[in-house]
Amino acid sequence: MPEQIQIALDPELGIAPETLIAAWNENAPTRSVGQLAASAQAAPAFDPTALLIVLNTAVAVASGVLTSLLTDLLKEKYLPQKPEIIEIHQPDGQKIVIIKKK
Repeated sequence: MPEQIQIALDPELGIAPETLIAAWNENAPTRSVGQLAASAQAAPAFDPTALLIVLNTAVAVASGVLTSLLTDLLKEKYLPQKPEIIEIHQPDGQKIVIIKKK
């Protein structure tokens, strides 16, 4: 089943959404899970400074797989240490992944 996952980037990470989108979509293992794209939605209410992007997948993605792929990509390319990744499941079934600096 196709899935759309919102990913909120903490501005303190210092990573522009376009940068993460390009890195994800150019990497074969991450791209095979789904395509990252810019989001037209406003920042989530819990963090109005967050920068939103959207992962569009052809199939549902297990939480651990997505977290692992994001962690590995961010550590390999941008961050010296593992980021904090929080996953929130909304009552309507929507999944939001928050990536914060530790």
